[in-house]
Amino acid sequence: MFARNIRVEHANEGAPSLLNPSPLRNMLNNHLDFSMIDRQIENGSLNALSLSCSCYQSKRCITFFQSNVTEPWHRAKHGGQKTHLTIDHILASAAIPLIFPSVKIKDLFYGDGTIHQLAPLSAPIHLGADKIIVLSLDSEQPTHAQFTKHPTGAAIATHLLDTIFSDTLSSDVERLNRINETLTLIPEKTKKKMSLKPIEIAVLKPSIDLGELTTNYYQDMPKTIQMLFNLIGANTEMAGGLVSYLLFEGSYCQALIDLGERDALDQADTLKRILGY
Repeated sequence: MFARNIRVEHANEGAPSLLNPSPLRNMLNNHLDFSMIDRQIENGSLNALSLSCSCYQSKRCITFFQSNVTEPWHRAKHGGQKTHLTIDHILASAAIPLIFPSVKIKDLFYGDGTIHQLAPLSAPIHLGADKIIVLSLDSEQPTHAQFTKHPTGAAIATHLLDTIFSDTLSSDVERLNRINETLTLIPEKTKKKMSLKPIEIAVLKPSIDLGELTTNYYQDMPKTIQMLFNLIGANTEMAGGLVSYLLFEGSYCQALIDLGERDALDQADTLKRILGY
């Protein structure tokens, strides 16, 4: 027997998502002081700070930025919007579709900034950067999965996420390097007239594959999440890249911090060069 008074609109009241971001919101509220951004800009320690989000209505990548000098910009699929950054901008910029819910900012809904981000380096360039440090998720020595049958749902999902998060960044880095090489062929007087300048860039990559690293921490995830991953083929043996995007347990995060520290020390010469030390 079915109840006749069920309200159908209940199904659409909450944003569809796998994970609840409320604990993350509470933690950020307890630890972040956004008034410090204005203070650092006013005393000259910071020129600008930005977060990129994808708008589900306009299908454009919007870079929300806080700065005293930069003006908004508008391009075909992306633009810059001046604002005072808040927790909502952080949560929107990290809201992987279907994993975290979209975030409403004013009258529009936003998700992870990489969805429509065709030129990831455009925001820092618009904000005046002449040196850029890129922290890539692609390993220096990537592993190549060996398939004896059709790839699982987890392998396909990993492929799609890698395309969204990594491929456009790699292409944009290549494009910037080509532009820098072209600028070396242009006379200095012409470059000054056209306000052109090379932008120094350093790309830092993890020394080990993050997908492989997750296999040591897969069992730390909640059992319900493990069951979900098992359904799509992301078990202990096939954890791989998909789990590396979604493994938020403290043990794995600490392993990433330790790895980042070791890799930064190994690449200290590159960091010193671009930072001018």
